[in-house]
Amino acid sequence: MSEEVQVVYKLDNPYLARTAYKLKLNFEDKSNLQRLKLREYLSKYFNVEKERIIIKKIVTNFGGLESYAYVNVYHKPELIKIEPRYILLRHLPREERKKILEEEKKKKLELKETKKEKK
Repeated sequence: MSEEVQVVYKLDNPYLARTAYKLKLNFEDKSNLQRLKLREYLSKYFNVEKERIIIKKIVTNFGGLESYAYVNVYHKPELIKIEPRYILLRHLPREERKKILEEEKKKKLELKETKKEKK
């Protein structure tokens, strides 16, 4: 395959210090479409740190060999916090994400228990 990534659409947003891309992906090995591996590949492609790349969505049509990815590349890493929390959690390794969600669940249960005790 000649090229694995093609830029279909590019939009610079100076107010949010990011560039939004729609990319056409032609990976023969579909394991590259895993979010963490794709993020590492795109960091080399765009020549930026992988922490500044947020993959919003990956769309693969049924039976198709190509996929489309919607990606934001931030110029200032501190502005990544404007992304929704669930998207930021997707970019963590599975074990780390699971640990964070379990800790939050415990905190919610503790708060419920303390409210019941006060009544």
